[in-house]
Amino acid sequence: MGLPKVKIAFEHKAKNLLKRSGRGVVLLLANTDKTTGKMKFKFNDVLKATTLSSSDTTQLDGTENKVIELFEAGANKVIVELVNTVNTLDKVLENNANENIDYLCYLGAETSDNTEIVNFVKAQRAVDSKIKAVLFNTEADHEGIINFATEKVTLTNGVEVDGSDVVHIITGALAGLELTRSSTYLVFNQFADCSMVGTMDDAIDEGKLILMNDGEKVKIARGVNSLTTIRDGQKKDFKKIKIIESMDIIKSDIKKIFEDNFIGKVANTLDNKNMFLNTINLIYFKSLEGNILSRDFNNKVEIDVEAIRQLIVDKGGDVSDMDETALKKYNTGSSLFIKGNVEILDSTEDLTLNFNV
Repeated sequence: MGLPKVKIAFEHKAKNLLKRSGRGVVLLLANTDKTTGKMKFKFNDVLKATTLSSSDTTQLDGTENKVIELFEAGANKVIVELVNTVNTLDKVLENNANENIDYLCYLGAETSDNTEIVNFVKAQRAVDSKIKAVLFNTEADHEGIINFATEKVTLTNGVEVDGSDVVHIITGALAGLELTRSSTYLVFNQFADCSMVGTMDDAIDEGKLILMNDGEKVKIARGVNSLTTIRDGQKKDFKKIKIIESMDIIKSDIKKIFEDNFIGKVANTLDNKNMFLNTINLIYFKSLEGNILSRDFNNKVEIDVEAIRQLIVDKGGDVSDMDETALKKYNTGSSLFIKGNVEILDSTEDLTLNFNV
């Protein structure tokens, strides 16, 4: 009797979604001259980064300080992999393709490295990965790439550094952000000042994540990713980091529950499919309404009839006499074809005041 477990699992996922959001896993890549020894390190908390063995400290050669800054910025877990002439970037990306990663950043990345990461993220997200990358001055026109484009940042100790030197701090902050707010006007206490672009509105419209100094605080001007061209099936909201993050977590939850409670445990009958979908709609989605999802929208998932139709056609079958019910009942083997439509709540970011005096 597997499906009741699905119901309980969805209740648990929904109740803990706000707690789990802001618990991002960051993959931090760093260059090294060392070609032997340990190349991959996993940190579940900041304590581990401050109590390294002497051999690990030697191997990381200062990268552990960036790990500490990532945790201080908000990351919940950090995976470090060192890149060199043997453990090359393409190998590193391939090795981490199946890791549970929310954000990726690369210390000391060259333009060619960023291009390779863009292609990797696009390919991963095309197969429903939730990975996103924060890259410096990299126009990608994609929701999975955050293009951090502030040229100079002054730290609180008065030292001015290049924007590329603080990409990991931006990454940690985004990974640690809860879904109850967006990254717009997110304040960075680590920074005392920053360079400002000429016209911030234009930079934002160009898909650039930039910092601003309001005279008191350094903060993100608008929480946008690099997407500028809206593709088929997308909306303008896809340009916002918060919207994509919310979508990623919801899709990841549904996929995880399906894998843990459905695959290999429940017969793939129409009744069981409907029970699974109803549990999502009536338990999981309803629990998210008001915080993550809009109450004024019919948030739901359903059997993807068109996908089943195409499956039959691809197999050489005849669908001319099959109505919607027949398509839903069709034996899809071990696959479950579903589609969904939800409306994710955005954070308040703009205020217009009209006074008549």
